[in-house]
Amino acid sequence: MIACVNVANLLLARSTGRTREFAIRASLGATRGRRIRQLLSESVLLAFMGGLLGLLLAFWGTAGALSVLPKTLPRASEVGLDMRVLLFTVAISLIAGILFGLAPALRMSQSNLQETLKEGGRGSSGTRHHLQRVFIVAEMALALVLLCGAGLMIRTLIELNSVSPGFNPHNVLNFGLALAPTMATSPAPVLREHFRQFEANLESLPGIETASAVASPLPMQGDLEIPFWLEGQPKPPSDNDMNWSILFNVQPDYRKAMQIPLLRGRFITGEDTLRSPKVVVIDEVFAQKYFSGSSLETVPPWQSLAC
Repeated sequence: MIACVNVANLLLARSTGRTREFAIRASLGATRGRRIRQLLSESVLLAFMGGLLGLLLAFWGTAGALSVLPKTLPRASEVGLDMRVLLFTVAISLIAGILFGLAPALRMSQSNLQETLKEGGRGSSGTRHHLQRVFIVAEMALALVLLCGAGLMIRTLIELNSVSPGFNPHNVLNFGLALAPTMATSPAPVLREHFRQFEANLESLPGIETASAVASPLPMQGDLEIPFWLEGQPKPPSDNDMNWSILFNVQPDYRKAMQIPLLRGRFITGEDTLRSPKVVVIDEVFAQKYFSGSSLETVPPWQSLAC
């Protein structure tokens, strides 16, 4: 809209120097229809070339922005040229180009040719000056709204970038691990020993501080949700009626590798095996939501959470 208002103002200013030209054309016998056809051809060509250039810039700009955006940005795959916005832009561009491109011919059909030729293009009428001032005010108002919206969006992005995700992603490498096909039928103890040996070999490499296996998506790269209910409360009739929480299956050194601060209690250790009492680690939001008003120190491990 800002560009259309700007182009409309430029076309009106340009028509100032063409008033005498169209007066001469009319005096030489050019009909109103021929003058309109000429201006219509110029306006449509201008709108088409401008729209085509804008479309190319939008396509290249969107592709360039997506190339620098992180792949883990939520809904990044949905960013693209919207057909409805594109059609609206094309319609507005054509209407603005045609309407204000035809303004000189429409004005000439209602003016006195003799008076126009006498003026010799000495200046614009007061009406034209007034219309151009209106366009300037409208353009400044639209630009102000656009700048305010862009400023708020930039400030939001800056604040989001400064929010701590609860872990330190620097100097952390993650990769996938697949077992050999020959181990597909191996018993569980053999598989556990294989993973323990792999982790020990990995931690012995130079530059490796710690390592941990993760059997679920990493933070901000997906989630694995499970239903649960608190002990002492009736079990909901279905999963849809239960509370839901994101679950991460990790090894003891996961907190150290991700540098996640421990606010209270303890993290999972190597002593938490298949035969020991089951324990879970919850975050601060979970604790405040489901254990507010009670001391977490008195909550027994696992028994307080039925899954």
